[in-house]
Amino acid sequence: MKKSNEQGLGDVIKQLFKSYRLDEKVAEVQIKELWGEIMGVSIKNYTTNMHLHKGVLTVYIESAPLKQDLKFSKDTIIQRINEEMKAVVVRELVIR
Repeated sequence: MKKSNEQGLGDVIKQLFKSYRLDEKVAEVQIKELWGEIMGVSIKNYTTNMHLHKGVLTVYIESAPLKQDLKFSKDTIIQRINEEMKAVVVRELVIR
């Protein structure tokens, strides 16, 4: 009896992303799209850019007082992002 090599399309796409190391870039794009929902429109408007590299999300904020406020709530922000992503994508958050 032969083994079936059938896989779900979602599983195949995940393997493809992982093999080409695209999974982190896809997660970065998803976080950018969800940022306004997670943090609110006002914080999104002050956010100039963000990068995800090896589990470290770097967020660039224009407002110095807002940067300081966000630094105090890093753990909460990481938790909210990972909940929205339904996976542990962000391990560390850097606010610049």
